[in-house]
Amino acid sequence: MFIIALKLSMYQWLSSHYNEHAILLLDDIFDKLDEKRTDRLLEQLFQFNLSQIFITDTDKNRVVDNVNKVIKL
Repeated sequence: MFIIALKLSMYQWLSSHYNEHAILLLDDIFDKLDEKRTDRLLEQLFQFNLSQIFITDTDKNRVVDNVNKVIKL
């Protein structure tokens, strides 16, 4: 979770410093998180003013589950 927090902090700093929104890339991030942490991360991502997020994953079922969670948010 530390690396994720660091990426989000960097995103916020770059956005505020340059007054532009960057693209956030999270590559195969859910593989390292349990379901509770995944849910918390998705909730936190939607609290940020993110213009574009690219999330990759190698598990098709997990992608479908997480997309369904995002739609509910």
